[in-house]
Amino acid sequence: MKKFFAVVILNLILICNVALAADENQSQIAEYEKIIDLFDLDNEVDEMELLNNAQKLQAIDPHNLIAFRATVHYYRKHGELQTAIYYCNSTAKFKYSTELTIEAYYQLADIYQHEFNVPFRVQKFLRKGIDIVKKKYSRKEIEKFVNETNIIYDGKNFHGKTNTIRDLYILKNEYEKSSPKIEETAEGKIFKYQTDW
Repeated sequence: MKKFFAVVILNLILICNVALAADENQSQIAEYEKIIDLFDLDNEVDEMELLNNAQKLQAIDPHNLIAFRATVHYYRKHGELQTAIYYCNSTAKFKYSTELTIEAYYQLADIYQHEFNVPFRVQKFLRKGIDIVKKKYSRKEIEKFVNETNIIYDGKNFHGKTNTIRDLYILKNEYEKSSPKIEETAEGKIFKYQTDW
């Protein structure tokens, strides 16, 4: 009987330790995400520490979307375009998560649009990303991701929080030369993009 209670107590201690470690990991993940969150357009990211913090976050959460975006951003900003392309292709190939795969295709399309100007590759990766989005989300959900955000343009900068699907559809609009509809508000302009691709 004593052995039974000893095993039960040992198991409870192990469960508590695992729970505490999980809580600590979640706290660290949240901390690193806040530091390197490029989806938050108002976040001032330390470019010198971006890759270092992204790698720390990936050590805790290997398939973290924010860490992935930050890593690709770092490679692109430092002219390591082939590394960025390889990283995105590898991530898309392994399909770790739907969101990460969509982000990888968005990044590839954006690289080929803005760094290399290779339209057939832009179109290829836009199509792949949008196909995944359309399989996972309804038209209403897509419209919400793209056009029901809190992003305001104040005449100089965009403010608010974007997302991968929004960025993918903005790039599709740019590629198709489709101008957004603009709504004027007291805070600034809101851009509405076509989503029926």
